[in-house]
Amino acid sequence: MEFTRRSGAMTARYLDEGLLEELRDVLDEEFPALLKTYIQDSAIRLQDMNDAFARGDADALRKSTHSLKGASANLGLELLTELCRELEEGALAGPLSGQAARLKQVADEHERAVQLLNAYM
Repeated sequence: MEFTRRSGAMTARYLDEGLLEELRDVLDEEFPALLKTYIQDSAIRLQDMNDAFARGDADALRKSTHSLKGASANLGLELLTELCRELEEGALAGPLSGQAARLKQVADEHERAVQLLNAYM
């Protein structure tokens, strides 16, 4: 599925387009650099999350997830932010084995978020 910058209902659940437009207005020429930085850094955070999960390191998983959650919230990536919040809470609450499906949801939503952000550049 191809995402366009103005896909309306398609993006409503995934991101706050108003926030992105506000950032675009404020940052002007620096806006694409912000998105590129997020895309690069968030891929590293996601890899850190997967590595922490594989090691069974709940604290490292929680910290990496918290970082991705904050960066995603700053760009209005609402669904990704919510999924990260749930994974972060799950990493605190119990065995990591129960978080495999949630980690996959975060990875899948991250992929969608990157596609949406690329449409804004």
